Amino acid sequence: MPEATFGRHASIDLLPLEREALREALNEDRLARLGLRVDSRGRVLLAGGKELFPVGFATALRKIAAEFGAPSANHFGDTHFSDVTNISL
Repeated sequence: MPEATFGRHASIDLLPLEREALREALNEDRLARLGLRVDSRGRVLLAGGKELFPVGFATALRKIAAEFGAPSANHFGDTHFSDVTNISL
């Protein structure tokens, strides 16, 4: 099976429910209810601070969501971004 290609020229058509799922995956209220949070480096952390997903996971997911038109808040925890496509870690 060929490797998936991601980037500005990716040819992936997401259904509206898939775009919504991407957006909802990092909804801060939802994460908090599950005992999770996203830190300023884009890691998803468990309640005790243990890393669930590594640095860049949340920022990458937000970029993908933005690329495919999933509306979302441009922030993670205490960090706010005006352009989710140009985040440097």
